[in-house]
Amino acid sequence: MTQLTLEFTEAEKVRAKSNAEKILDMLNRGPVCSTDLISVTHRFSACIKNLRERGFEIRVYKEEDGTSTHTLVSYTPLVEVTEEMQAAYYITEHWKLKRNQRMSHDDFRCCHCRSRESLQVHHWLYELFTEAIEDLVTLCDGCHERIHQYDCVKLHFPKYVTAEIAERITGKSAMKFFANTVSQ
Repeated sequence: MTQLTLEFTEAEKVRAKSNAEKILDMLNRGPVCSTDLISVTHRFSACIKNLRERGFEIRVYKEEDGTSTHTLVSYTPLVEVTEEMQAAYYITEHWKLKRNQRMSHDDFRCCHCRSRESLQVHHWLYELFTEAIEDLVTLCDGCHERIHQYDCVKLHFPKYVTAEIAERITGKSAMKFFANTVSQ
């Protein structure tokens, strides 16, 4: 069976971000009916998801006529995660300790093939700095790669984190991060 992979061009990414900004502008002016959001893009739900990932709390109210009204409730400034921040997380003392705890729990063996070579720890759930051992699993390189090939495994490192998490990862003040964040 052929796996369908969607890749977006830079122009498509810019257009999607622009649509999210248009929807944010509409939400800032007050409650918006879903039919009005469709006028911006038929994929407005993807824009709402993008805004939520960026720290905007948006509530949806179902109307008696079947339409939905979207309301912007609050905004929590978040920091966009860079590749450098992601790499820095994996060298924190916290992660080294958590990784070792999970590997020890699994007897330093891949939970799938039982190999002891090239071990990694896979996240089933990303709760940075508060991972539960049950949300991690020890895997060898090959098994880890295969898990990420399944369509059902869509979980990846968070795109946005709170300022406190960003500070813990980088050791830098949160004020540095907010020069590039979206304001309400």
